[in-house]
Amino acid sequence: DSGKSYASGLNADVEFQKENGKVWFHIRPDFRYGRTNSFGSRTSETLRDGAFVNHSDNTSQSLSTNKTASFSSDVTFRELWGKKRRTIRLLLEADYEDNTGESTEYTFLTTSAEEDRSTMTYKSNGFTNGVTGAFRYTEPFGDKWTLSANASLTWYRKNQIRDAFDATGLNDYYSSVSRSNYLEQEYDFTVQYKFAKSSWITLGGQFTGILNETFSKTYGIQDLTGKDEWNWFFTPTLRFQHSKGKNRISLADVDAKTRKIAIPADKEKEIKVVKMIAGAKRVTMKRMTMRQWVELYDMFRNIDFDEDMVAEELQHQHLQGGNP
Repeated sequence: DSGKSYASGLNADVEFQKENGKVWFHIRPDFRYGRTNSFGSRTSETLRDGAFVNHSDNTSQSLSTNKTASFSSDVTFRELWGKKRRTIRLLLEADYEDNTGESTEYTFLTTSAEEDRSTMTYKSNGFTNGVTGAFRYTEPFGDKWTLSANASLTWYRKNQIRDAFDATGLNDYYSSVSRSNYLEQEYDFTVQYKFAKSSWITLGGQFTGILNETFSKTYGIQDLTGKDEWNWFFTPTLRFQHSKGKNRISLADVDAKTRKIAIPADKEKEIKVVKMIAGAKRVTMKRMTMRQWVELYDMFRNIDFDEDMVAEELQHQHLQGGNP
């Protein structure tokens, strides 16, 4: 087997931010363009009891382009109505991705009885778009107690069409269609008690509702799943930190989920990496976009990721000016 691939791309991003005064904000537009040209060949031969059965030569070439635009923004109003640590945070993210491609496969099959040549061309196009919005309110009570409420809504749509053509025209059997509609709503409430400068405990819970409708058609078979099926989950929240001198004890509910988790055997390594990222404070420095989180959801389907929860909690602590 042999092959070559040539890729080129262009991306541009910029960030506007303000992190002083009573109004903080971040605006992050991002644009990306990519183009890939690939060539490949493969040869195989089959023998049975030492006798020749068939010989196959396959060559392929493909060209694909990808265009992505994303927008992420948030604004935080601090010390509302003159009260220290009282905040409202609004978040808005939007993503759009367009991809097109064309590939051609040439097959030359030789058997003991005949020779057969065939050519199959595939033309694909698809798009992904989505938006997420969130609202968070933080209310302090004295110097030690803080109540927080958060609501968020995420909508995501993906459409992918791959048409196959042979010598007679469109081949419906080898053509495929995939469409998905994803909607998620989250509501959470937490109360935090701060019993020292860098020591605190947070208790609460989160309700999550997920609608994931998927339609697919391949090899002439259609399948529709998740139509009008909402799945609701409750996640208890428990986070604790106690610092004294150079010693620190921390407890985070990264794995304290009430739903069952089924991890595919071939994804264990990736999941460990994701969970490591979830526990790292660097997640607040460069947060993934909503579309990327949904793609992770599609990849690991029934597995929970707490990166956003961790990021939100760290942002919550940052806004209070304490608890690193």
